[in-house]
Amino acid sequence: ISIIIPCYNVEHTIFNTISAIKESIAACDSDWNWEILAINDGSTDNTQTILTKIEDIKLINHAANQSLAAARNTGIKNSAGQYIAFIDADIEVSKKWFQKMLTTLMENLNIIGVTGTLKPQPHSKMSPLNKYLFSKYRGQQNVNNDTVLHYKSFVFSNTIVQKSILDDVGGFDESLKHYGGEDTEIAIRIKTKFPKGLRKIKAE
Repeated sequence: ISIIIPCYNVEHTIFNTISAIKESIAACDSDWNWEILAINDGSTDNTQTILTKIEDIKLINHAANQSLAAARNTGIKNSAGQYIAFIDADIEVSKKWFQKMLTTLMENLNIIGVTGTLKPQPHSKMSPLNKYLFSKYRGQQNVNNDTVLHYKSFVFSNTIVQKSILDDVGGFDESLKHYGGEDTEIAIRIKTKFPKGLRKIKAE
């Protein structure tokens, strides 16, 4: 399992993100080999300094900010895993996240990608972006892993996908610079080739 974390000016969240990932890996009862790749996408704050002090990760630096799509593609190109986990640098996965996600992938060979359920932070004001992400239009929070997921709801902020699928569809479109566009575009390509392969589970 290769875990790719795109990082851009995330000095306040990245340590907790990686700590949560390591805790979830430790709780996973499997014999998988793991690697964590942090792609520092030209951060101008203390992100790179923090990342250099974190043990057991592979740090790759972009000299300048390129885009979320480019950071994810860099991670894919430098990964060794059969499965790729994408986790954004401001997300803390649960202790059971990897166990739940991988169990879903292993139990049904027709499933080629699984995304987790995101919830807004408690007591925080909903931004226009969050209203979109957690809406029925994009979020589809009530689906289960037996429901084939619409491409609009397959986001890459906390997702595991077979690497061969990403190689097949050609990775993320780096011409798309705006948040969310790169997710939707590659989800459409994946859904076109594998119409019943996407799922969402509650893996908070």
